[in-house]
Amino acid sequence: MTWNVTLDDSSIVVRTPGSERRTSWHSIKGVTDAPTMVGIWYNSGQGFFIPARAFSDPSARAAFAEWASERLRSATVSSSAVNSA
Repeated sequence: MTWNVTLDDSSIVVRTPGSERRTSWHSIKGVTDAPTMVGIWYNSGQGFFIPARAFSDPSARAAFAEWASERLRSATVSSSAVNSA
């Protein structure tokens, strides 16, 4: 199956030949950086996983995981500010 993934500052869009899923960063529950993959968790049991082979080297994988983690932190802060207002 072919997956087309677009990530930006506001959301993650995962497209397959038969579906499209858009998830905003404030709905993401976590980001995991492991030697074999980067996991972006929708909840405790579901996520989207990017294999390490998709990155040019381990430092590129780690930099991407940090970028994704920062998007999640920023969305969490923004969401908390809106909820407390």
